Amino acid sequence: MLRCHSLRGRLGRRLFSTSFSRKDGIAVSSVHETEADGVGQFGLRGLHRPSDWSKISSKCIEQCDALVTKCSTGSTVSPIVLQHLDELSDTLCRVVDCAELCRNVHPDPDFRSAADYAFSDVGAYMQGLNAHAALYDALVKLEASDHELSAEERIMSASLRKDFEQGGIGLGTADRGTVVALNSRMHELGSQFTQNLQQNTLKEISFHPEALKPLPSVLIKSLKRSSSDPGKVIIPMLPSAVSTVMQWVSNPTVRRKIYEASVCHPNTEVLKQLLNVREELASALSFENYLSISLRDRASTESPMRFLESLAKEVEKKARQEVRILKSLKSEAEGAGSGVHIYPLVL
Repeated sequence: MLRCHSLRGRLGRRLFSTSFSRKDGIAVSSVHETEADGVGQFGLRGLHRPSDWSKISSKCIEQCDALVTKCSTGSTVSPIVLQHLDELSDTLCRVVDCAELCRNVHPDPDFRSAADYAFSDVGAYMQGLNAHAALYDALVKLEASDHELSAEERIMSASLRKDFEQGGIGLGTADRGTVVALNSRMHELGSQFTQNLQQNTLKEISFHPEALKPLPSVLIKSLKRSSSDPGKVIIPMLPSAVSTVMQWVSNPTVRRKIYEASVCHPNTEVLKQLLNVREELASALSFENYLSISLRDRASTESPMRFLESLAKEVEKKARQEVRILKSLKSEAEGAGSGVHIYPLVL
């Protein structure tokens, strides 16, 4: 299957060397290029404003359609099909990886939103390729031909073919469509998770300046005033602001409110849906569970749980000691009657 690994874990296969600075299509720029060459944000050619993401994703899909045609319509079986598949993966991943980065780190919400749409569009297209029978047939024909493949080519061909097969390429048309739909749904839920985190940063909570001590007065004065209560200042739910308050503000009520507001509650439901879709996908592919898909040919499904249980047992005593220390320090700082509660880690 074609897939990309970026910051959240996508992997693009790069067994053949191709240029990252081509002038004929989507490209990540080299360090020698200049603005005159069309170098854009994140090194992606043509990315200068949010609306460019739509053009880039459309161009990417157009180029990929041409590569799919080269792979699947040639009358002569040739190892060049592997280069076309490598180029296909590379073209997709240049856009998907940059979009993934942009939608997570860009300070402009318009850029983040446009990148998220591009990520979803190209990702959905990629899911369709993973069930593309003609691409799979091209690999099978190549392996059955008389061509002498290099060791790298044999590894690549076998890996791609096996991924296609374990991704449901051998299923009937209807069942294969179900697998594509489930993979697309997982992709959508991943995007929704990211969108919810971004929306959560738009939340604001206000406090009287006195409650934010011992933050420096110059920092407090730089905060916006609440429109509903000018006597209060607004703390945005940006990670940097939340971290500062949680680390330095001595008022436990302020810290608790900031903590609770920073939790992205809608994502609890998104995660539940994602787990359900993963189980449906495992069932559609005749796997025991989604873990079996993820670990195929690498480890038994029992190995991760054994490792986690062993790790938990190893650190349990130390963890309980540290919790007692933290509770003691909190009681000393705020008084024994203040009540001590250890909150779970924020997702």
